[in-house]
Amino acid sequence: MKKKLLVSILVVIAVICVYGGYKYNQFQQFGRYVKEANQCVKEEKYTQAIELYNKALANKNDYSVRAGLESAEKLLASKNSYLAGEKQISQKKYSDAVESLKKVWIKDKKRYLKAQIDIIESYYNIGNMDLAEKYINGIKNSLEKSELPQVMKTLYAREGDFNLNKNNFNAVNFYQKASKYGYELNKSNNYKTAIFSAAADSFNKDYLYPLERDKFKTYLCSFENKNSYDDVMIATEPVGSGMYSDCYIYRFEGSNCTLLFKNDAGDQSFRVFDYFNSSLMDGYKVMFSSKYSPKKYLVDISTRGDNAGENFYMGDSQGPLWKPVDIDKDGIHEIESTVYLDGTSHGDFITDANTYFQYNTSKKSWNFKDYSIEQGSYGKYPVSKLGNDFDPGFKVSTGDQAADILKSKIGGSDNIKFNSECIIGRDSEVPQNAWGKAAYICFDENNPDTSYCIVKSTGQIYDRGLTP
Repeated sequence: MKKKLLVSILVVIAVICVYGGYKYNQFQQFGRYVKEANQCVKEEKYTQAIELYNKALANKNDYSVRAGLESAEKLLASKNSYLAGEKQISQKKYSDAVESLKKVWIKDKKRYLKAQIDIIESYYNIGNMDLAEKYINGIKNSLEKSELPQVMKTLYAREGDFNLNKNNFNAVNFYQKASKYGYELNKSNNYKTAIFSAAADSFNKDYLYPLERDKFKTYLCSFENKNSYDDVMIATEPVGSGMYSDCYIYRFEGSNCTLLFKNDAGDQSFRVFDYFNSSLMDGYKVMFSSKYSPKKYLVDISTRGDNAGENFYMGDSQGPLWKPVDIDKDGIHEIESTVYLDGTSHGDFITDANTYFQYNTSKKSWNFKDYSIEQGSYGKYPVSKLGNDFDPGFKVSTGDQAADILKSKIGGSDNIKFNSECIIGRDSEVPQNAWGKAAYICFDENNPDTSYCIVKSTGQIYDRGLTP
């Protein structure tokens, strides 16, 4: 009896061991199938992954494995749809490509974003951006935060391209919309073409007479908002011996265009010469200053020699010429107005004078920002910057003071006005110690044969041979 019982127990133990070993082996196979299937998904071997998931399910009906199987099947279908769409694009079958690419699964992260962009490109090639916009508006709420900018940038940029040279104002509007999603306007030749063409159309409506495009320059600018590139400066080619150039600035906000700045021969309300002045000094030097800025500059023209025969006058000028600059390097442009300052004639070039103006957002106006004096491309005289507190030490510093001195010494009428300055030359028939001195000069309207000069540094009066 005891022997039979022992045998029975051993049999049960053997059965349990065999069954347990079978189940253990089955569990190991299940885990291996799942692990291999997951790796195949990562490697995009979706057909193999599907086979492995099915083997795993044969061992164990597991919910997560069923979900993995379903995902692998969708990814396989998604990949096939994407590849079909790409092939159709290469064959220029854009309508078929759209239908294929729309089947790409939203969870197929490797291909879904590219598919949406290729759908936009396909609609662009078909020539129907209305359908592209309608489609993207239908799916954009399902896009991830990182995907939306790329899709919207592509959509609006392609809408801009679609309108380019058909309706450039609309093209500008779409490019500016694209810029809100990362489209770099200043690096886009198409945007420049659109906005420059739209600005040129507006300019030729506003200007005195239409000009060919080679008669003016266009600049892409940001006069108010940092790196917005929504402004266009138009500067006409300089004309005549005075090299005068006209300047217009247009602001584009969407498809709307506004004239932001205007300065031309017919309306010179913006006088750049009002923002700086020159003052002649002994030894053939010219000091520049401004009532709007503490900066002072000195131009040394002494290489002319104080033995020069004729008197020297700061007389004519050439310009202004216009261009945008960013003197603060802050992404916001200023207007630079440059005049070439001459002496007694246009050929007697002295220096460049640059005046800078910035746009006042709150007042919607242009304000003086700074000025500078530079040797310039034609310059032969050195320019140095003086200290802000530099005092030239003039005994006579204004024309009115010169008139008062003359009247107090020799009398005279109110017709005598000292409106000009000169540096006295050798041929002026005054004592040699006056040569090279800076002086105020005038002419007596009642006695045209008489002229006077008063040296600025000493107050000395001379009355012979001063003919401007």
